Amino acid sequence: DNHDISPGYDGYNTAHSPFVKTLMARKEQVVAQMKAIKAGTLPRSGRYGAEEVCPDWRDSEGTDYLPSDAFVPGETCPAAFAYCEEVAPCFGDAFGLCLASGELAPACKEAQSCAVCFPYSRCGSGPPDTSTSFNAAVCPEGFGQCSTASHCFSHRSGQCAFDGGLLTEECKLAGVCKVCYPRSRCGTIFSLEDDSSRPSPVPSPQ
Repeated sequence: DNHDISPGYDGYNTAHSPFVKTLMARKEQVVAQMKAIKAGTLPRSGRYGAEEVCPDWRDSEGTDYLPSDAFVPGETCPAAFAYCEEVAPCFGDAFGLCLASGELAPACKEAQSCAVCFPYSRCGSGPPDTSTSFNAAVCPEGFGQCSTASHCFSHRSGQCAFDGGLLTEECKLAGVCKVCYPRSRCGTIFSLEDDSSRPSPVPSPQ
């Protein structure tokens, strides 16, 4: 339609995903990345973890892009726990087996001992994703429905950009809820810090 071929790429990040606008947005990012490579300022030298999902190239840290069901062997998850990799679905978000409360669904209760191997799951051993914390105490009266927009403010959902911008058009509608999420970079966390702590507002299609 006319919107798909209108100037600029505003509105590219929708469920409809207009092809031309998406290409324009991605081209801008490729150009920015090439400039960073030439200047020697590309974070992490462009090296990303094999498990990372759609990492923001500007981010110097990759943990926000690891899936919740990522199995991480190591000191806290020794070789004796290798079998835990088989219960990874219990700690992911896809099947509803890891409840919003941080508890495993009844079907996965026996996998609880494997929590130490899933540090990026809310049902695992890592810290909770506090970016999704809805704070009713600071949320204006009448904004109660903003509690349903928590996924837009999660640092791990792919909806909240590294620079604090809401990525998808659907989540941009939840921009009025920012004050209700003081622990999210897409909420008001940056307003509580020095301006120098906030990244430059460069668009970041994923």
